[in-house]
Amino acid sequence: ACGISAGFIAGLSRTLALLLRPVNTVLLGTPPIIWVVLAIFWFNMGSTSVVFTVWITVLPLVFAAAQMSIVSIPAPLAEMLETYRVPWPRRLRALYLPHILRQLLPALIVAVGSGLKITVMAELLGSNNGMGSAIASARAMLDTVDVMAYIILIVAIIMAIEYGALEPLRRLFITERRS
Repeated sequence: ACGISAGFIAGLSRTLALLLRPVNTVLLGTPPIIWVVLAIFWFNMGSTSVVFTVWITVLPLVFAAAQMSIVSIPAPLAEMLETYRVPWPRRLRALYLPHILRQLLPALIVAVGSGLKITVMAELLGSNNGMGSAIASARAMLDTVDVMAYIILIVAIIMAIEYGALEPLRRLFITERRS
């Protein structure tokens, strides 16, 4: 929500977009493992360091997609809808939502997958509880079955979010063109 909101605001303000671009580049370019280590230094081991790591690695991705979705709205089409006094709800349904979601949904899919993987990694390295911590324990005991079970669980969660929440949104707002 923070990344999407900030991205929309930056998409509407060219000055803010130019100001935040280098910050976003640095955040996107910093490997998640570095954020895990820094979070452990700053917040000690625990859930705060995990939440911070996920937030700082996923936010720039969603921010960039939200910003680009606003910046790339076709101005002539928006002007035409305004000129012909198309009601706002219809404009939203016909132009804005499909255009924004066409760029935002793939980023959300990547963010969910990355966020969950980074959560597990951060828990594995910097927490005493959670799925990552359980994987670390299973690794220490050479318990391959438990590790594989957690992998299946993680993939199932990602698929449930993608196909249970994000795919229905895509179908609702984005009509695909068939040739």
